Amino acid sequence: MDNGSSLSIQNGPHRAGVRRTFEVFDYEAIANIGKALGIRIQGAFILSEFDKENSCATVPSSNWMGEKWDNRKNISNIQYDIMRFVQQNSAYIEMGMHGCWA
Repeated sequence: MDNGSSLSIQNGPHRAGVRRTFEVFDYEAIANIGKALGIRIQGAFILSEFDKENSCATVPSSNWMGEKWDNRKNISNIQYDIMRFVQQNSAYIEMGMHGCWA
């Protein structure tokens, strides 16, 4: 689960530094600002952290663990809820993609 911990020292993802799990309410704030201003705010998502089928293991350069990629411990209803919310609020949140390559 993404608890905001940076793994950049291990050649892993550099995260926001928020010491808790990101929740839907974090994205609600972004959508509310976008709605109030009449704009779409771009959010940069590390898509590998939402990988529910370990697809990134088949493309080793797509992640910091290569073929050993296993994201099962990070997937829960929280990720599904976040993505559902982002999809439902796409008028205010634009999904930007980025990731880490070894």
